[in-house]
Amino acid sequence: MRAARIVIIAGDLVEQQVDAIVNAANTDLLLGGGVAGAIRRRGGPTIQRECDAHGRVKVGEAAITGGGELAARHVDGSRGDVLDHRPVVPEDVGRTVNLERRIAPVALGEAE
Repeated sequence: MRAARIVIIAGDLVEQQVDAIVNAANTDLLLGGGVAGAIRRRGGPTIQRECDAHGRVKVGEAAITGGGELAARHVDGSRGDVLDHRPVVPEDVGRTVNLERRIAPVALGEAE
């Protein structure tokens, strides 16, 4: 089994040819505006249908869907902490990275 790795890439998220892209999801997994809206518009209705089938996620949870019509194979809708407009601090980033390390193997089909 290959080791999962997280790579940060600058560019248009919905054009990336990668295993998975990450979206900061809301609790209801609704792909409305902003980044989620771009994912919905480019990826087509399949992604929202998979989110609807998954159901709500709590803070610290994620929903993995297929990539629909995106170049990416999967979309990772991760529900992180609500920052309430305060500055991002290293602890916030650490929690997010730890969440992604836990779910990356799932997105890549390597979960035990």
